[in-house]
Amino acid sequence: MTPNHVTPEPETAGDPLTASCPLCHTVNEAITPEALTAGAIWECARCSQIWDLTRLRTAAAYADFAAARV
Repeated sequence: MTPNHVTPEPETAGDPLTASCPLCHTVNEAITPEALTAGAIWECARCSQIWDLTRLRTAAAYADFAAARV
């Protein structure tokens, strides 16, 4: 159950097939889910972090883990 004072993130925020930087939340609309699945690598325009599907999934899994520990 989500507390009333917490605004839920958009549904795509935890989806590792969305090219959204887990650090600064900048969305790269040029990278499609199909491109990520095929092995695309992209650099965040805002914070310059390099992301691929494996790293996005790892960041999403850690976010889930950290949220469960609160």
